[in-house]
Amino acid sequence: MPKSQLYLQTREHILELIHQPRIQPGDQLPSETALSQTLGVSRNTLRDALMSLEQDGIVFRRHGTGTFVASSPHHLRTSLNRILPIPELIAASGFKPQIAELKISALVGPSDAHQILGVPPTEKIQAVALLHLAGKRPAVYITYWLSPVLRADHVRWDTFDGHMQNFIERTFHTRIQRSYVRIHAVSATKELAAKLKVKKSSPLLKLTHVAYTSTDQPVYCSTSYQDSELLEVTVVRHRK
Repeated sequence: MPKSQLYLQTREHILELIHQPRIQPGDQLPSETALSQTLGVSRNTLRDALMSLEQDGIVFRRHGTGTFVASSPHHLRTSLNRILPIPELIAASGFKPQIAELKISALVGPSDAHQILGVPPTEKIQAVALLHLAGKRPAVYITYWLSPVLRADHVRWDTFDGHMQNFIERTFHTRIQRSYVRIHAVSATKELAAKLKVKKSSPLLKLTHVAYTSTDQPVYCSTSYQDSELLEVTVVRHRK
């Protein structure tokens, strides 16, 4: 069989695999070695087929990690003009939002969290850490630091759906009026790389978020990390 036909046939076989009901956006495909053995083609033919699928936005490949099924689009799209809550951002980008590794604890937090919330540096703060998934792909790892005024000791966290603002307003009857967000570029530590399934020192976006009531009382602050390759940010500017 001519090489061009073999590459196209391999592409079709991979598409059949992707379109199986058990395969979802964000799922990782088998390794190149496993795929080439299963399909009975060389690694070069397989790579040509995968490259074609990547160019069409059907898969995306991450060096050192593997090949993943993309949705359309396969980025989390947001605007700096309006920061969506993470579950809404994931859903609006065509993924199914899920949460994993939810951990509730009382910890001495970072110095800026203590300063923002007005908590002495040696006192513990209620911390809520979780991993947001886009489909099955790790998308955002975030830690919330809750203000002591919320009295969160007996909260039913089993009802928490990942949308912190809605959860706080519903649980504590506290209206959040405004938020302040800062964005930084950072490198993935060993711990963050493991959680987000990226290579150590990979570029990440760090978002520091503070939520306030109408009386300027800080309700919570959070620090989130997400793969810079996954997030696509737009800015809309209007001339006066």
